Amino acid sequence: MKIMAHFKKALFLTFSILVICLVGLLTISFNGFCFNERRFLTDEEKIDLVLDEVIKSYPPVLVEHLTLNNGKIVSKWFHPKNAIAYKNKSEFFKINDKCCEIVNFGKGDFGLEGSPIPFFSKLSGGISTFVRVRYLVRFKYSNSNKIFESYYAVSNCGRVWSGI
Repeated sequence: MKIMAHFKKALFLTFSILVICLVGLLTISFNGFCFNERRFLTDEEKIDLVLDEVIKSYPPVLVEHLTLNNGKIVSKWFHPKNAIAYKNKSEFFKINDKCCEIVNFGKGDFGLEGSPIPFFSKLSGGISTFVRVRYLVRFKYSNSNKIFESYYAVSNCGRVWSGI
């Protein structure tokens, strides 16, 4: 009888320790801990990773909203021609000095502020945060440079993706 009581206490204690450890691991994952590197990425590292992606995929796909003769508004998506590429991050920052911001939401429909990061995306580390990037898309033969804004999801370990 006493052995069974000690066994139940030991089992309860073991289970309690496992639950506490699991909750602790999920909590630090939710807060952005990268288990592969055993550390948190800094905001500067996240922005740096996003800018690598922005420069690599430049120029962005732009949208123009056109009003037809019947009053309907249509959207035209296109890759701009004659866009001037950024040579590196130094040039990008020189032209777009206040380009980047860490935010806890993505871009919503019709350019409105989106919803917060989904709970399970944060818990799993799939999205640690979003980085909002506003920058100038420059053109060789035109004075119609455009400000472009985009949101990038960054995982706990620095994977950059659209977040959609």
